[in-house]
Amino acid sequence: MIEFKSIGFEDLEIIRPYLRWDDVQGCEWSSVNLLTWNRFGLEYAIVKGCLELRFIYDGQYTHTMPLPPVPEGVEHPRLANVLNGDAKFCVFTSQKSEDCCFANVISDLRDECFAHHQPFSIININQSGIDFLQRAFPGEFEFSGSMTERYDYICLRENIINLPGHALRPKRQHLSQFPKFYPDLEYRPLEPSLFPECMQLLQRWSDNAEAIGHLQGADSKVMERESISQVFDNWERFGAIGGALFVDGKMVAFTYGAPINVNTFDLCVEKADINYKGVYTVVRHNFMQQIPEQYTYINLEEDLGLPGLRRAKSSYHPAYQIQKDRAVSYPELSVKQEELKRTGAHHLMKTVFNDSDEALDIFFTHVYSPAGNYCRNHDGQVVSAAQALPYRLLYHGHQADVVYLYAVGTLTEWRGQHLISRLLKYMHRGLLCQGKVFSTLLIEQPGLQEMYEKLGYAQVGTAPLQDENVVENGFAAYDQWQRSRPCVLLQDERNWESLQVYSHFDKSYYLVKPHYKGMVRVVNVLEALRLYATAHSDRSLTLRVIGDEHISENNGCYAIGDGTAQHIARCTSIKTTLTINQLAEFLFKDSPLEMPLMLL
Repeated sequence: MIEFKSIGFEDLEIIRPYLRWDDVQGCEWSSVNLLTWNRFGLEYAIVKGCLELRFIYDGQYTHTMPLPPVPEGVEHPRLANVLNGDAKFCVFTSQKSEDCCFANVISDLRDECFAHHQPFSIININQSGIDFLQRAFPGEFEFSGSMTERYDYICLRENIINLPGHALRPKRQHLSQFPKFYPDLEYRPLEPSLFPECMQLLQRWSDNAEAIGHLQGADSKVMERESISQVFDNWERFGAIGGALFVDGKMVAFTYGAPINVNTFDLCVEKADINYKGVYTVVRHNFMQQIPEQYTYINLEEDLGLPGLRRAKSSYHPAYQIQKDRAVSYPELSVKQEELKRTGAHHLMKTVFNDSDEALDIFFTHVYSPAGNYCRNHDGQVVSAAQALPYRLLYHGHQADVVYLYAVGTLTEWRGQHLISRLLKYMHRGLLCQGKVFSTLLIEQPGLQEMYEKLGYAQVGTAPLQDENVVENGFAAYDQWQRSRPCVLLQDERNWESLQVYSHFDKSYYLVKPHYKGMVRVVNVLEALRLYATAHSDRSLTLRVIGDEHISENNGCYAIGDGTAQHIARCTSIKTTLTINQLAEFLFKDSPLEMPLMLL
């Protein structure tokens, strides 16, 4: 069960590192909104290292797209405590993690909703998120279409200060004329002594706002007042910045906001006495000069579909808007898609590999895993597929999670379009998120070796001859034999039982197949090097990995020593440079990987 919790001040220490390392700009991520939206049931969870929010929308929980893990090497003690013990969380060494963990995190969240017989909803999703869901979960989500009332307005801070161009000329006039009409003008940074006067101004503004279409009703008034009071009561802890405008010693406007990330500031609240023409332009202009210069972008938040707010925010001609749409997955859609994928994989294996009905029945009864069925669809038809079967790899006495690829193929009429390359690129990223260290396979045809080498694989494995006595003496004897090997793919008892079924079907199953070549691809370079360092604790070296076009996070420099490995930022004086293929050759140079009793 995924444990969500309400957000308190102490939780900001956990959340803020994620915002520093991602380009998220939505107003829901500012510290003020994270802490004041608890009235909407706002909660957070760390799922496989990713940060996830959920809150109540239309009477049910809805979720945000996850934020990727914080890069390794960034010191955040509280975050480390939260992640401690989560063996499957993803660690990446680059600032941009693309789809890292998202498919697995979303699957976990969706499964939990389905277990409670609830649809799974994601809100505040942009086109990139929509494209990802359509790619990762084809046919499993319905999309709301444009929810423009939720789109955030993003302006350049310098444009709010300088008001350039003809379009902003009316605001320049407000700025120049306001001091002429109100010469006794003063702007002050917001501080606790001014809060009572702010609340009085809020009441005056609230009394008039509904009439001009800036509020939706009494409930909105109450919630906004409670939110502002909460911020004022905990001003320092919120980390907010604000300012107030005075005319003749009377407060006529106040505003405050808080950072979202390292370059974006959220303008949370602006209230003013509209009897002073141009007052919003003046207070905003002053406030933009008060906030730290590092904030290049200003989020004016959404317009809630209210015409008055839309006109006011659009009048600044924002640089762009943040798309915030909605995606919903229903249990019946998921079941339907899973059945389509299973049926499609079955058809492809029968058509492409000429597998018999009996062999297919054995596979789909004893071996098949829905999570390992990677497919590419076209108009509801599976045209390309690969089965990623989970295994453990024994490496000089230490183990790692890996997969063995089986039944990788494309329908004849769809060949020549590089579908396998695209499918495996997506699969490799998924395996990274699942905590897999290597991807392995056996090939027979020489032409396939060249294809897989282009995808990052290296020929470093064998399909060895089995001692018939060891095999016939049962799993205990076989397990003792396999654990005596330096590098081997381990068969567990479940796999062993499946093999017995296959052996009864095909008496030649245990025979040696010397013409098959074993290939390995490194999926997680850092974990692979840690495995190497643990097994060779007496060795110290630095190396650079290049050329991984599928998982860019793998490219970079690494230091190995004292039984561990780490990613390093500085790549000076590194003499050893390896491609992702050459890295596999380096890791298995002393002992090739043995791959006995594998499905072929």
